[in-house]
Amino acid sequence: MTRLAILDELLPAQLRERPQELSPVEVVWSGTDLDALVREAAQTQPTVLALDFELLGGEAQAAEQTRRLVEATGAELAIVMHGFTRREVLRDVARPGVRTVRSPISLSGLKAQMTSVIVRQMLNASASVDDAPRIARAARVEPPTPMPGFTAGVTPRRFTRAQLGRLREIQSQVECECPNHLSELLLALSAFEDYSATCENKSPADALVHASLYRSTAEARRIMEDALEGLLKHEGISL
Repeated sequence: MTRLAILDELLPAQLRERPQELSPVEVVWSGTDLDALVREAAQTQPTVLALDFELLGGEAQAAEQTRRLVEATGAELAIVMHGFTRREVLRDVARPGVRTVRSPISLSGLKAQMTSVIVRQMLNASASVDDAPRIARAARVEPPTPMPGFTAGVTPRRFTRAQLGRLREIQSQVECECPNHLSELLLALSAFEDYSATCENKSPADALVHASLYRSTAEARRIMEDALEGLLKHEGISL
């Protein structure tokens, strides 16, 4: 059986909503502590890793930490989920046995990324099933610290990543996927909000542009949060 370790906050929330969506994959580890995943690798022995780019250390460390995890766990495949990231960084992360995909990703999309490993292991019938699946409730991960002055007057986020992760998979009472799509939009807006707040500035003009992008994105995020709150109330969805 394919054994999956998840270093992410969104996927565990999605799995709590649809626990059978990855079947026959067995989740053997889930959390947000990279060092803990390394320490427990000998016990969990994952064959696939699903890794959040930011929890790997972002642009500065993602490539190195991905290699560290693959070496520590012996995983056949590592799937690195990223937001707005420079292409040259992703090229450095990707190598044989490592794939980069845009986040957020649906559970069905994640399973599709693992298809080759699942099929190979089913054919070989060599996967271990000794450890019971464990989905840990992930701690909330705070966004990167923006440059001074960026956050003045900006409305704080109303939804956690775990809540938005759940909405990625929740089924509406009517034939519509608006909660899923709004969740994805808010995750993307939040990712770009963080990205623009921490961009490198080589001049005062750069800083002004990035500050404008940050505040505009934060305002767009606030508007979409209003829309999502109205939709949740209309459909009777409680988070």
